[in-house]
Amino acid sequence: MVQNARIKSLAYGGIMEYGRKLAEFRSDRGMTQEELANAIGVSPEDILSWESCSDYPSQFHLTAVATALRVKISSIIDKDIDAMMAAIHVAETRETLCMAALTALALICTAGLVATSRLSPNSVPAAANAVKALLLAIFLVLVASRRSKTSLRAKAYREALEAADGSHSSFVLKRKAGKSPKLVALQFVLGAVLAFLLITLLAIIEPGSRLPWVML
Repeated sequence: MVQNARIKSLAYGGIMEYGRKLAEFRSDRGMTQEELANAIGVSPEDILSWESCSDYPSQFHLTAVATALRVKISSIIDKDIDAMMAAIHVAETRETLCMAALTALALICTAGLVATSRLSPNSVPAAANAVKALLLAIFLVLVASRRSKTSLRAKAYREALEAADGSHSSFVLKRKAGKSPKLVALQFVLGAVLAFLLITLLAIIEPGSRLPWVML
């Protein structure tokens, strides 16, 4: 129970172990933060942020750190693997829910615009302008969801798992479980449906445009 609670806490942004491990390996090699920073071409502030777990190194920098410290990436992140996968799952779940909500909104807009065109053709221009505003909002929400702190941190975790040495069978299995196949499949389906609905909306709003059919 305690371990599960810790993993859940870490998944939502708690302090992880990779920073402590980095500091330990650096100390074992007799290197200061400045020396390690110079060795991999970053600032001492970057090393400090990684060791304090306030930031997570990119795949490139994680590989560079492991090389400079002469350790495997898996030895740096091994204590955090479960929490990293939990964080990835949280990010994927949020992204899937966001896509589902946007797909439902696009479906409502499409149905509403089709109904308006049949029942009140004169109201179509006004309805189309409202839908255009909603389409812009959908685009902004999608961009924001992909650039959120949770999504960016999950991306960094995925890259770390991909870069890590998978010589241990248990690590390989956990690494492969980093992304949920069910969520990935659901995101693909939602993305396809959302794309179709957006193309349909564009075709209704701009009937003279060939863009929707070029996109098909």
